[in-house]
Amino acid sequence: MARRVRACTREGSAMAGGWRKLRVGYRYGRALASLVLVLMLSVPWRLAGRWRTSRRAIENAAWDILLRGFGIRVRCHGDRRLVPGTLVLANHLSWVDIAVLARVADVGFVAKADVAGWPLLGVLAQRHGSVFVDRHRRAGVVEAGRELVARLASGRSLVLFAEGTTSTGEGVLPFRTSLVPDQAVDLRMVCPVTLACRDPRQRELVAWVGDDALLPHALALAAAGGATIDVDFGKPLSGGDRKQVVREAQARIALRLADLLGGCAAPTEDQAATLKRAA
Repeated sequence: MARRVRACTREGSAMAGGWRKLRVGYRYGRALASLVLVLMLSVPWRLAGRWRTSRRAIENAAWDILLRGFGIRVRCHGDRRLVPGTLVLANHLSWVDIAVLARVADVGFVAKADVAGWPLLGVLAQRHGSVFVDRHRRAGVVEAGRELVARLASGRSLVLFAEGTTSTGEGVLPFRTSLVPDQAVDLRMVCPVTLACRDPRQRELVAWVGDDALLPHALALAAAGGATIDVDFGKPLSGGDRKQVVREAQARIALRLADLLGGCAAPTEDQAATLKRAA
């Protein structure tokens, strides 16, 4: 009897292992197929030329395919309709943030120069009218600042990940005010946007820290079943003192992140004081 039980247990384990392999294989295939489909959409995108409505529809389709292919689900909170030329300040978890924000809002990005060379995402970011910053050259930072201001003045909304790097998603790193030119705050509205992954296991998978290469990280996330990302659009801030506006945006994002994560990422005393002064 005991032998039969052990044999059945082994058979059950083998079947479970086989199903897991099939499931992972399916997820890999779905992710790779989404990359191929997005590349195919580049043809009609180019043919759309200056027809902004058609181009945006194709872009939305591309982001949808990419997100679904890698198992990324999105929950939106707040009003995502941005005034043209809005500067979005957001926290930064991963490469996933670019795909998520590009899908839910008509925005370009302010990103480090390396992003332009990323597989597929870099191409899509370029086509979205993003501004790339060469942080290794002071002149490059100045040039990017001027381009950022010009894009905002022309009515293009841009996302700036003001932490300057990715994080584990459990809290908000200090925002770098040096990344935001004075004119950017004077010209347009500033909208704080919070990105959160509530599930601790998924959050660990989404976080893109260290020296992980993009494609292996993306495929590992897809193989694990993806993740659900919450995107919260906060109340826009009017122009004013650059440092104060950036600090207030950081404090609001930290507070909202704490709410979304159930209080485990409470804002610091300085951030709480900033919010109190702004109230």
